[in-house]
Amino acid sequence: MKKFKFRLEKVMDMRAEAERQRQMDLARAQIELVKEEDRLKELESKLSRERDAIEQMRQGERFNPYEMDCRYRYKKKIENDMSRQCVRIKEAKTKVVLRRNALLEAAKERKMLENLKSRQREAYLAEFARKEQALIDDVAITHFGNDRK
Repeated sequence: MKKFKFRLEKVMDMRAEAERQRQMDLARAQIELVKEEDRLKELESKLSRERDAIEQMRQGERFNPYEMDCRYRYKKKIENDMSRQCVRIKEAKTKVVLRRNALLEAAKERKMLENLKSRQREAYLAEFARKEQALIDDVAITHFGNDRK
């Protein structure tokens, strides 16, 4: 009897490769999300430093209205940057979710083919065992028949 060969082996390999590609896409999306979150933390740190500087200027002896105005505008710019950064983070999170769903779908497709391969292998082995048993039975019958003569 011929050796077991799964007809869809190349398809299964392609699906496994697609799954690996989607894993890499997910990893890239997660790295991008971490970078965006780090940028937000940097902006939060800048905002905190700027607030401290403004508070020190208020309490200081020398009050410069021009410098205070510049600091307020810079603080406002940081707050606007933070708003935009929050939008980027939300987009990055959405991208991660989409990539994760694509990976799960690819894994399901690959697993489906693996299950099919497993079932076909079991059917092949059952057929092989049946034919082997039939051959053994024929040999036993032939041997038993030759002993009677």
